[in-house]
Amino acid sequence: MFGAAGAVVGAVGIPVGAALPWILSGSAKKSAFSLAKSARELGLASAADDLGIANETVVRVLLWTLFSSPMLAGVIVLLLAFGKRNVVAILSVLSGLIGVVAGAAGVAVNDTSLSGPRVTLLAGVCALGGAVCLFAHRLRQRSYLVDL
Repeated sequence: MFGAAGAVVGAVGIPVGAALPWILSGSAKKSAFSLAKSARELGLASAADDLGIANETVVRVLLWTLFSSPMLAGVIVLLLAFGKRNVVAILSVLSGLIGVVAGAAGVAVNDTSLSGPRVTLLAGVCALGGAVCLFAHRLRQRSYLVDL
């Protein structure tokens, strides 16, 4: 029960955190989605590759994962409603990694007290915790079957 709740709260919290303010640009607060869109439109993925900061493919994958996090949250909730806890656990690991990486990067870069990176990081940890609980529950069920 706790694993499923953690998976859902984490998966839903990641896009919510990404929609919250991440950076101040003048007087405007920008969310992670608007930052990612600006990075894509400005071609920063290829610029990062040219500067040797990061591979263009890696940057594109990171931007795609951020944009796909709301869809991933919906899939996790839908699969949980159908009782597919094993698949939910695997997708919660993916969702949690997206949240932890994006949130940690946002916290490391942004020294202000904006809530977006912190909420995303916390939601990622919650999703990973939910996945661990779901996996542990599954392992416990298998050990009972072996004992019978």
